[in-house]
Amino acid sequence: MPVITLPDGSQRSFPQSVTVAEVAQSIGAGLARAALAGRVDGQLVDTIPLPEGLQKLRPLYANGKPSREMDYRNGEIDGSYREFHPNGKVLEEATYAGGQRN
Repeated sequence: MPVITLPDGSQRSFPQSVTVAEVAQSIGAGLARAALAGRVDGQLVDTIPLPEGLQKLRPLYANGKPSREMDYRNGEIDGSYREFHPNGKVLEEATYAGGQRN
């Protein structure tokens, strides 16, 4: 039975293995809708498993403009990463390799 420790120090027990999305849903529907990722043993993990291979993930703000743009390879950020302001201006740019920021 997995026991998940949350950032506030509280713990939640689950009868079987759970995803980040399932943990978010157990906290609340709003968090489940808003969450894109979580940390598992210090590693950034997606709430939605992506297919194998390379993809470009581009979550959007409610106004339709991108909030982030990132390359994924086999479920990890691997390549370019950009974060945007709701007005479309770039706030941050970085490069990742195997889930780790360079």
